[in-house]
Amino acid sequence: MKLSEHFDLEEFRVSQRFPELAARIEFSGHDRHKCFLLARMILEPVRERLGCPVRITSGKRTEELNRAVGGVPGSEHLFRDFSAAADFTVDPARRSLLHEVPPLLPAWSFGQVILYLGEDRRPRFVHVSLPTPGRYGERLLKDGFFHYWKDGKKDGRRTES
Repeated sequence: MKLSEHFDLEEFRVSQRFPELAARIEFSGHDRHKCFLLARMILEPVRERLGCPVRITSGKRTEELNRAVGGVPGSEHLFRDFSAAADFTVDPARRSLLHEVPPLLPAWSFGQVILYLGEDRRPRFVHVSLPTPGRYGERLLKDGFFHYWKDGKKDGRRTES
């Protein structure tokens, strides 16, 4: 099912490490709508602004898949209630572009955007979620700790990961 010019519903049924668990993911009508919103409101604009393809590395998860990948019990990847999330990356040669993602999205368009850095402090991937009644416009940087993002840089506050 085509969600947008560059994204398909099947891209939200993914796990590199556990493809057999990802194959069991089912999408309700509400889930399909959430994937449509993620694709149209977040992923397409990011792809356009970065000027390169974006690859979803984690979309919807089952409870079993979430446990297998070490996800938190209330993960937005579980697509409960209003929540839905996707993780994405770009070609390794262009990963430095991921630094541009947190400040480029308007706060109303997402719940969380988290830029994950590797041990070498280079961007690895980005987590994005839909806005919900309890969370919107939250920008974070993850480098062993979560740092709040403000004006394109860490603002100094941090929480344990």
